[in-house]
Amino acid sequence: MKKHILLLLAILFTCNSFAQESLLDSTYTWNWNSSLNEWEYNRKEIYQYNTDGKLITSTEIWWESNDWLNRFKQTFSYDLNQHLTMDLREVWQDSIWVNSFRQLFNHSLNGNLLHKTQQTWNNGSWSTDSEYTLDYDLNNNIIFTEWVSGSDSMFTGSQSFLTYDLNNNRTSLLYKTSNGTEWVNSTLDLMDYDSNNNKISETGQQWINNTWVNNHMYTYTYDINNLTTGYTNYMWNDTIWLNGDRYIYSYDNNNNKILELYQFWADSVWRDNHRFINTYDSNNNQLTGLSESFYDTIWVSDGRATYTYDSNNNNTSVLGEYMTDNAWHIAHKYTYEFDDNSNILNLLFQNGENLENNYTTDYYYDYMLSITEVDNKTNLTLYPNPATNTLTINTDLNLKNAQLQIHNAQGQLVFHSTFDVQHSTFDISSLSSGIYFLSLTNGTEVVSKKFVKE
Repeated sequence: MKKHILLLLAILFTCNSFAQESLLDSTYTWNWNSSLNEWEYNRKEIYQYNTDGKLITSTEIWWESNDWLNRFKQTFSYDLNQHLTMDLREVWQDSIWVNSFRQLFNHSLNGNLLHKTQQTWNNGSWSTDSEYTLDYDLNNNIIFTEWVSGSDSMFTGSQSFLTYDLNNNRTSLLYKTSNGTEWVNSTLDLMDYDSNNNKISETGQQWINNTWVNNHMYTYTYDINNLTTGYTNYMWNDTIWLNGDRYIYSYDNNNNKILELYQFWADSVWRDNHRFINTYDSNNNQLTGLSESFYDTIWVSDGRATYTYDSNNNNTSVLGEYMTDNAWHIAHKYTYEFDDNSNILNLLFQNGENLENNYTTDYYYDYMLSITEVDNKTNLTLYPNPATNTLTINTDLNLKNAQLQIHNAQGQLVFHSTFDVQHSTFDISSLSSGIYFLSLTNGTEVVSKKFVKE
C-alpha cells in the first residue's frame, strides 16, 4: 500500500510570521509485509488540543479489512488553571464509543495533586476501584500519601509518611500497609546527607514483632563535582552489616559517565561481574555504549549500541548489536528524522542481520501560529477538496486586488498570486501531496482555508 496520507489538522493560520511552538497532530504507523515487499497500514493516532495547547483527545484507529476502524480513545479535561481533572478511556464497540476506565483528579491552586480516583465502567455506571490522596508541607514536599481500595470494613492499600530537613532533603519514609481492617507498620527508610545535600546513606528497616529491625543499607560516594562515584549495598545479619554488592562510576572531563562497573562480594573480596563503557562526541552526545561481562579472568563483550546525530544534536539512529561466536551481529536499528524545530518526523525500526524493515511511524504536527487577524468565514470555499491538479476559489467577500498565498503544513510559502475576482481556478499540479493553507488578504481582512493536495 502506498503511503498516502490525508490529515485532518486544525491549525491557526497567518499569512505573515509563524511561531515556533508545534503540537503533535497525528502519527501513522505501517508494518512491513515481507511477502509483498511493501508497507501496509497498521494504525494511526489523532490528537486534539484546547486553545491553551493542552491535549484533550487522543484517538487510536487501526487498519482492519481495508478500512480504518476506531479502537481506543482517551479524553482529558482541565480546570480553569489548566490542571488535569479527568482522564477518560473509551473503546469502540458496535459502532459507538463505550466507557472503559477513568481517573478523576483534584489539584491545589499551585498544581499539587491532592486526590485521584480510579473508576471502571460496569453495567452502565462507574464503580470506584481505588483512591489516592496526598498532602504537602509549606515547601510543596509530599508528606503523606494514601492509596486504598475496597470498603471501610475490608480494604487493601498503603500509606506513606515522609519527613524532610531544612534543605528539603527527604530524611525518612515510613510505609504502612493494610491488614484488611487497619493500617500496620511495614518498612522505614532513614536518609542522611552531606553538606552539599548529597545523600550519603539510606538505611532500610522492617517492622517485626512490634519493633524496627535493620534490613539493608546503601552508602554513596561522590566526586568534587558532586557526581555519584558509586554506592554499596549492605545486608543486616542480626548484629552486623555484611557486604552485598556495589556499583562504581567514573566520568570524563565533561561529567559524562564513561564507566559503570557492577561487583558483588564473595570469598571476602569484591568480584567483577558486569560493566558498561560509554564514549561521547564533543557535544556530549553518546556515541557508543559497550556491555561486557567478566568470565574467569577476562572481560567478554555482550552487546553494544552505536548512536548518530544531526547538526541540531538530535539522535538520528541507534544500532544495537550482540556478540556471539566472537563476532558482532546486528540485532536492530532505530532511525529517526527531525524537522528544523527538532520535532521527530519519522521513526523506522529494522531488525535482523540484514536490517529488514519491521515498522515505521510518521509524525505530523499542528503548528501553533501567531497572528493579528484571523477570519475563517464559511463564505470562502475551496473545491475540490481534496484536490489533484486544480483548485477553485469561490467567495462573496470584497477581496479585490487581494494577495493569495499558499503555505505548507510547516509554514513555508509555496504559492503566491493576485486574486481580484470572486471565482477563480488555479493550477496546483506542481505542489507535492499534503496539507496546505490558503489565505486571502486585502490589507484589512484576512481569510484562510485548509485544503488537501492528493
